[in-house]
Amino acid sequence: MTVGLLLGVRGTFIALGASPTILPIALNYATTLLLGSTLMLLNIVSGFIVRAEGNTRFSMWVMLGAFMLNTVLDPVLIFLLDLGVRGAALATLLSQIAAISLYIAYFSRRRGLVLIRMSQASLRVDRIRELAFIGAPATMTSVLSALAGMFLCGAAARFGDEFIAAVGIAVRILTIGALPITGFCIGSQAVLGFGWGARDFARVLKVTKFMLSITVALSIAYSTAVVVFVQPLVRLFSDNDKVIDIAVPTCIVFHLFFGLYGIQSVMTTVLQSLGRVRLSAVVSLARQGYLFIPAVLSLPVISGFSGVLVSQAIAELGAGMIALFVMFRQFAELRRGDRHIQPGSESAP
Repeated sequence: MTVGLLLGVRGTFIALGASPTILPIALNYATTLLLGSTLMLLNIVSGFIVRAEGNTRFSMWVMLGAFMLNTVLDPVLIFLLDLGVRGAALATLLSQIAAISLYIAYFSRRRGLVLIRMSQASLRVDRIRELAFIGAPATMTSVLSALAGMFLCGAAARFGDEFIAAVGIAVRILTIGALPITGFCIGSQAVLGFGWGARDFARVLKVTKFMLSITVALSIAYSTAVVVFVQPLVRLFSDNDKVIDIAVPTCIVFHLFFGLYGIQSVMTTVLQSLGRVRLSAVVSLARQGYLFIPAVLSLPVISGFSGVLVSQAIAELGAGMIALFVMFRQFAELRRGDRHIQPGSESAP
C-alpha cells in the first residue's frame, strides 16, 4: 500500500482538487509521512493487542507519549531547523518510531499475556474469515472516513484555497474533540467483551450506561465550548482574516450536533464488542458514509459552500438519531437477556 500510494500520490492530490499552490506542500508532507505508514499500522495493531489483554494504561501512555513527542518535535523541526511542512511529517514519523520501540520492549520482555512470535502466525481460513467478518465495519468506517475527507476537500476546493484552509481548521478542531471520546470507547472494549463472553448482561448494560454518561457529557461540553470560543480557537490555526471569516461559521455548523457523537461512538463500540457486525456497520458507516458522502457530492452543487456545511450537519444529526434508536433497542435486549439468566426467575431454564 505504501508503494502504491507513493507512486500515485501526485495524481491523487490533483484528483482531490489541490491547487498549484497547495500541491507542492501536500507532496512534501505526504511523501515523508507515507514512509512510516507501516510503522503506524504496527502501532495500531500493538495497541489493540495490549488493550485486549486489559492493559489499557500502557497503551494510553504510549499514545500520550507519542503525541507529546510529536508536539515537541513540531516547532523544532518546522521552525528551528527550517524544514517547514516536511518537518511536521518527520516529527510524526519519529513519534511513531518511538511508540513502536515501546511496544517492542513490552512484548520482548513479556510484560503482558501475549507472546509475539512468527511461529504463532496462522493462515487458517476460518480464523481469517472470523477476523475479517468482525473487523469489516471498522475497516469500512476507516475507508469511508478517508473518502469523506477527500470529498469534503474536493467540495471546498471549488471555492478557493481559503475555503480549503477553513474546512481544514474546522475538521482539526472537530477531531480534537472526537479523539478522547474514541480513546475512551476503545479502552472499554476489553471490559465489554469479557462481560459479553461471560453472559453477564447486567455488567454490559452498566458499562454501556457509564460510557454514555461520560461521552455524551464530553461531546456536549466540547461542542458548547467551541461555539462559545470559536473566534480565538480559529485564530490559533490561522492569522488570515479571510480564512478566519470562513472558518468561524464552518466550525459552528460542524459542531452543532457533535453532542450526538458520544452516543454514536459508544454504540459502535458496544456492537463490535458484542459481535453484532451488521448492526455495527449501520451505525458506524452513517456519519462519514451513506449519509455524508451523497450529501457532500450533491448539496454544494445546489447551494454552494453552504451545501458543504449542511452536509456535515445532516450526517452528524442523522447518525446520532440512528445510534439513539439502536441504543434503546440494545438496552431492551440486554435487559431481556439478564432476566432470562437470573437464577430463580420465571424465564430461567
